[in-house]
Order: sequence, then structure tokens, then C-alpha cells
Amino acid sequence: AHLAPAAARTATVLESEPDEETLFTALYGLLDAFVALVTSRDATASRSAFISRAEIEGTPELDRLFESVRRLGIEPCREIVAKLLRRKPDDEEIRVRTLAILGQAFVFHRKCRDKSACDAMNWDRIDERRVRLIQTVLREQTTAILRAAMEKAS
Repeated sequence: AHLAPAAARTATVLESEPDEETLFTALYGLLDAFVALVTSRDATASRSAFISRAEIEGTPELDRLFESVRRLGIEPCREIVAKLLRRKPDDEEIRVRTLAILGQAFVFHRKCRDKSACDAMNWDRIDERRVRLIQTVLREQTTAILRAAMEKAS
């Protein structure tokens, strides 16, 4: 529900020959959706417990969950990063850059009762204003990371 709309918009963008600004706009949509997913009220302790249990037991449910995140989040991001850096999406550096970019969002996972970014920020919760702040900073950092790589590649 969080990633599918942004993934669909990205697929439409990638079907054409998008310019740099269009690629960044599509990437921002995916990043915003990814931040919304990991900070969502749905990212409750019970969901975290489900994922932990599925990881321990190696259940097929976890495989389906990871497949959805890969298909709707990671792969579209990787396609955009590859286009911006004029490389192939399966290039190892493109894969690393994509996961590093998306990984910036994981530190803000909604589980604020435990030691986490929320604790470090003295936040008791992540409200909509804070979600927007995280999204803004993630966009800025991603732009800086990719622009530096683009300059290096040219």
C-alpha cells in the first residue's frame, strides 16, 4: 500500500527517456514512500514481532514480504540510480548505492519504545511533521550523494 503507487509512477517514468529532473522527482516519490512505510503507524511492535519470528523460522511469509519491498521499492530505485549514473542496474556499485540510499530510512523505524533514532532524538513518537522532516533530509542527502557520483562519472 505504501510503495505501489510510487512504484507505478516510477515505471511510467522509466518507460520513456526521462531527463535528470524527472528521474530525481521519481526517486523522491519512492524515497518518500519508503520513509512513510518504515515510520508508519502500521509498523507496530506486532509487525516487528511477526518479521522477527518469520526470520527466525525462515517462513515463506517473510520471503513474500521481502519480495514486495524488492519489487516495489528497491528495484525501481536501482533503475533510477543506474540511469542517473549511466550504468546498468545490475552493476554491483549501483546495487550498493541503492541500498545505502534506502538504508538511510531504516534508522527511523517506528519502534520508538526501544533504543533507536527516536531515543537519540528525544522523540516519543514520529508524527507527520517529523516524517516530512526525515523525507526532506533524505532527499537532500540522496541528491548530494548522487550528484557527487554523477560528477565523478562524467
